[in-house]
Amino acid sequence: MTHPYQAPGSSVAHDTDKFTKVKIFALRGRIGRLRYYVYPVALTLLFAFPLGILFAIIGADPAKLESLSWLMVLLAIPFIGMYVVFCIRRLHDLDKTGWLCLLMLLPLVNLLFMLYLLFAPGTDGDNRYGAPPEPNTTPVIVSAVVLIGLSVLQIIMTIVMMVGLMRTMGQ
Repeated sequence: MTHPYQAPGSSVAHDTDKFTKVKIFALRGRIGRLRYYVYPVALTLLFAFPLGILFAIIGADPAKLESLSWLMVLLAIPFIGMYVVFCIRRLHDLDKTGWLCLLMLLPLVNLLFMLYLLFAPGTDGDNRYGAPPEPNTTPVIVSAVVLIGLSVLQIIMTIVMMVGLMRTMGQ
C-alpha cells in the first residue's frame, strides 16, 4: 500500500543543462528578446548619466564642449561595440548569421530590422549557435517593465510638450 503523503518518485528539479547561462559581456552565445531590449537600454543609461553630469558641470562654454565631444567619441566606441555584440547574439538566437547586423547601417531598413530583433521569437531548443539562453530572471523582467513604463511616460511627456509649444506659438 502506498502512503498518500509520500514524496513523488519522479524528479521535480529543473534540467539546467539544456540552457546556456547568459553572460552580459560574452562575445558568444544567444540572448532572448527581453534581454536584447534591457541590456542595451541599461547600457545607454549608464553612458548617459555620467555624460549628463559632465554637461551640467561644464556648462555651455564652447571651448569646453569641444574637448568634451572628443571624450564622448572615445567613450562611445566600447558602447557601440557592445551594441554590435548584443545584435549578433540576438541573431544567433534566431539562428541567423551575425553579419546581418550590417543592416543596422541602412536607414529605414534598420528600423524594421530592429523591430524584427525585438519581436521575433528565438529558435526552440539548440541551434547551430548553441543551447537556448536561460529563462529571464526577475531583475530582467522588472527592468523591462520599468523601461517600457519610462518609454510610455516619455512619449506622453513629449506629446504634452508639443501641444504646449503649439499653443504658445499660436497666441
